[in-house]
Amino acid sequence: MKLDLIYIFLANMRITFLGVNNSFDFKAKLIACVIGVVKEERQDLKRTLEKLTKEIYKKEFRRRIFLATIYQYVKLIKQDTLGVDKILKGIKKLTKQNPKLKRKINFVQLDRLVLKKSIKEGESEIEDYAQIRVLEFLKNEVI
Repeated sequence: MKLDLIYIFLANMRITFLGVNNSFDFKAKLIACVIGVVKEERQDLKRTLEKLTKEIYKKEFRRRIFLATIYQYVKLIKQDTLGVDKILKGIKKLTKQNPKLKRKINFVQLDRLVLKKSIKEGESEIEDYAQIRVLEFLKNEVI
């Protein structure tokens, strides 16, 4: 999906224009961690992300800024080999400071982003175990 320049700009300047929104940023970090550990870019993952963001934010403007923010975090994760670790430690720190954020973690939504191979009818195999490790960290360390 090609994001418009205005949404990328607004995502970069969201603190200035929209103010600090811990919940918004927190959700973007969660999703980016699950997506960012995937080695290659996948179209089915992008489609799932589109559907997921439409469920989270109904308004188009807010949703597109949210997507741009997620992709910024994914870019950070891809550039730095320890990027996902840094973001996960930040998530852990945020939840200690503000325990209400733990309620924002929706494992059903995050699990939909985990890539699975279809093997037999009704069965599936996990394609990328790094995604599972991120979810396990969130379940064991954050919650």
